[in-house]
Amino acid sequence: MKISSGLISISAQVNSIPMTFILDSGAELDMLDDGIAKFYGVTAQPSDDTMIISGTGGQIEAPGRWARIDSLKIGGAELHQSAAVLINFPPQFPAQGILGYNFLHHFVTTIDYQAMTVTFRGKAFRVDDATTIPFKLIGNIPSVEIDVDGKRGRFKVDTGNNAAIDINRPFSERNHLFEKYTRHFDTVTGLGLGGEVRSRVVRIQTLTLGTQKIKNLIGHISLQTKGALTDSKFDGLLGFEVLSRFRVTLDYPSNKIVLEKANAEEPAFEYNRSGIGFSVVGGAAVVSDLVPAGPGEEAGVKVGDEMLEINGVSIDTNSIDFAAALFAKPGAAVKIKLCSADKSIREVTVTLHELL
Repeated sequence: MKISSGLISISAQVNSIPMTFILDSGAELDMLDDGIAKFYGVTAQPSDDTMIISGTGGQIEAPGRWARIDSLKIGGAELHQSAAVLINFPPQFPAQGILGYNFLHHFVTTIDYQAMTVTFRGKAFRVDDATTIPFKLIGNIPSVEIDVDGKRGRFKVDTGNNAAIDINRPFSERNHLFEKYTRHFDTVTGLGLGGEVRSRVVRIQTLTLGTQKIKNLIGHISLQTKGALTDSKFDGLLGFEVLSRFRVTLDYPSNKIVLEKANAEEPAFEYNRSGIGFSVVGGAAVVSDLVPAGPGEEAGVKVGDEMLEINGVSIDTNSIDFAAALFAKPGAAVKIKLCSADKSIREVTVTLHELL
């Protein structure tokens, strides 16, 4: 497996055709790019229906078309006569398909983030010195109860989410979380199915997951007005930044998740300390948000500027991970080459500091 932007990509074979899939426990269905399916002659079931798919960025409308897959094979695990919904993935999406509930619920799946392996088993196995938590399916997605600074809720376990935790707007409003975390900033925190995701970024003191307590993590309180993060049927998403601290086993047949500690010493949770929020526009990284009096604004960065280079390295949609990593270390002086709205080029130095 490979990890990029917190997404797990794995090699698969669809009817013996090599493809790359994102392993996404937060997907209610397996999905396949419509154009790829047509190119390789994967049989589509005709339909006049329209399907509404709710993602973290909003909702997308797609033709209710399904691909019949004779064989979906990943390593030694194979599923015959499965189905995947056909949608048009955005150009920057790093795979041809999404591996969701249709495939995963047939197996006991272990994700070892440190060894960079995914193992599919046909039945459960015993794990010593581990935390076992029962899960309940909400729309085919496993969900567990967790405690967030004293507020208990039910959160979906989402391997396709790169944050530590995304908290749904109804849960936040009900528990007065917008007022609770006085140190915060609002920005674009990701790109989900349906568009960009805007959140209030806060520091959570303690997240309790079964017997595990995770300290000082970065939380995203949703500012969305549409999409999955406005749903009141669940309270949020538990993502990569938390899950990757464990060896995670999703045991669908037994409805439980098993967490094995991966490291004796846990790394600190990092975040973008530049105060610069950026969006992907036509293949470019464009400044969409500035934290008032934050490092970016202090250095003269403007909303609408296009980021051309960071520390001398060209930036595009394929190097956003690189950009985010450079914005994480407090005290670092980061040089950014910008293109203004009037097409003039300038360079600024942004000195990072704590915002939370």
